[in-house]
Amino acid sequence: MSFKDLLKKPLILFSGSYGVDSFVMFEGDILVHQQYDTWGKVLVVDHDGQRVLSFDSLYEQSRMDLHHPNRLVHDYTRAMLLGLALGEPAHVTVFGLGGGCLVRAAHSINPELHIQAVELRAAVAGIAQDYFGIPTSERIAIAVADGRDYIVEQPSASTDLIFADMYHAIRADPFQMQQKFFHESRRVLSPDGWLVINCHELPPADSFFFRSLKQYFKVLLVCTVPGGNYVFYAGKSGLNRPQALFEADIAAFELKTRTQLAFLLENFAPVP
Repeated sequence: MSFKDLLKKPLILFSGSYGVDSFVMFEGDILVHQQYDTWGKVLVVDHDGQRVLSFDSLYEQSRMDLHHPNRLVHDYTRAMLLGLALGEPAHVTVFGLGGGCLVRAAHSINPELHIQAVELRAAVAGIAQDYFGIPTSERIAIAVADGRDYIVEQPSASTDLIFADMYHAIRADPFQMQQKFFHESRRVLSPDGWLVINCHELPPADSFFFRSLKQYFKVLLVCTVPGGNYVFYAGKSGLNRPQALFEADIAAFELKTRTQLAFLLENFAPVP
């Protein structure tokens, strides 16, 4: 069955508030798919022209506009996509596939980009392909693996950009906040590569998170995302450019790709 066919064949339609175990459905919600694996439940729900991936929680892991699948819905994913503007990456590694919003958006911007996604849960990887329309391309690969194991097995200087968005039902995977991840990320990044990390809250200024990032990366920037989340950009070399030049990069990237990202510039700053 094709992706378009799946959009036309929801499993359950709810006309009022209803509970699916601990997940609350609301009027107009369509339960498209539910599945269980070792880590729990995975739900796909449609509402008002958008598709949501949730891990049986109050939080959603991904959201897609069914009419414009390549258009990012959440501002934090738009902020992460800014990583593409901080250089000219040819290879991108995405830790935490979810519904594949970053993969779809990056591929639509540059179909020549090699994208390697790493997803812990085989169920999530399958759902991203079957229900969220991950493009079929020889330049897109999905590895079902634990990020802890995957990154240490990769060759040095083998990727140009790392997106870290590893989340469980209610919190981030601690690994993406740890020194070992920063160390291995720096190793596998090319000389001018960047690590981009999505955080749901701001770590304390004197935290081990900041001390470790500054230990391994020469430039550290942050975007305070409107409505919540903080996205950090850690540059292996930083190309010795001041913030104004990074802002020019983003403005030029938006003009070239029509991604509507420059509105985030007022929230974009170096970390002292």
